[in-house]
Amino acid sequence: MNEDLNLTQIIENFLIHTIKFLLNYKKLLMLFFLSGVAIGILFYSLTKNQLKTRLIAKTSVFQLGNIHTNNDEYLGNELVINRADAISAAQSLNILLQDKKKFSKVLNIKKENAENLIEFSTDSVQNTNYFYIELKYKRPVDLLKLENGIINYIHSIPIIKNKMLLAKKNNELLIERLDSQLLKLNNLQISILEGINKPQPQNNMVVVERNNLFHHRDIIDFGVIRRQCIQNIETATVIDVSQSFSFVSSQRFPLMISIFVSTFCFTLIGFFVAVFNDMYKKI
Repeated sequence: MNEDLNLTQIIENFLIHTIKFLLNYKKLLMLFFLSGVAIGILFYSLTKNQLKTRLIAKTSVFQLGNIHTNNDEYLGNELVINRADAISAAQSLNILLQDKKKFSKVLNIKKENAENLIEFSTDSVQNTNYFYIELKYKRPVDLLKLENGIINYIHSIPIIKNKMLLAKKNNELLIERLDSQLLKLNNLQISILEGINKPQPQNNMVVVERNNLFHHRDIIDFGVIRRQCIQNIETATVIDVSQSFSFVSSQRFPLMISIFVSTFCFTLIGFFVAVFNDMYKKI
């Protein structure tokens, strides 16, 4: 019973002393509280609003399927663009960005847009030929114009440009080989058709028609590959954009969080100042 009374008395005494302490130092505590609110608002107003967006792209693989003729001849072409080369080219954007005027000229964007850019970062997506380019900037810019400028800039890097030229050359050489094979197959098919029109034993007719079918399929396959080669030459690029600079997120510290953190810290400091001051008076 006595223990319960003692505990109750201790709690009452603590509450009484706490209330008296707060009343004695209410002006000091209120000063620190209001200072915290003001500092929080000031911090928010001075913090630069950073916007962030991301472009996801992949390096191209110029590849033609395995095509076998009836004589088991192989025609194929493959050129893989190294992802590291593309990432290295993208990383050089930060170096170029140090000179805003040069950056705007090289990427063919307005200087005002270049002035609003903060930095680029890039990295690969593991176990794929995808990579991303992340952009931080201060105010809205023409993202589509910037995206086109970045892709054109990467394509202009010597090591990338040389691989594009190599891809074009390889496709042109393959077209020549395909044309040669198509000419042979056309001549062969003409010979087969001429043979069908001549009197043939029944067994020979089956063989001739079967060979004609095989060569006809080769002609169709080679025609498809030839059209793919032409498309590679006309439209193929090293970098294919999978996701444009579209989704934008803000990195600015929220106002309420800024005020809360600042107010809490300053109020805590004010409390400790009041405690030390109270202890000093009692000494």
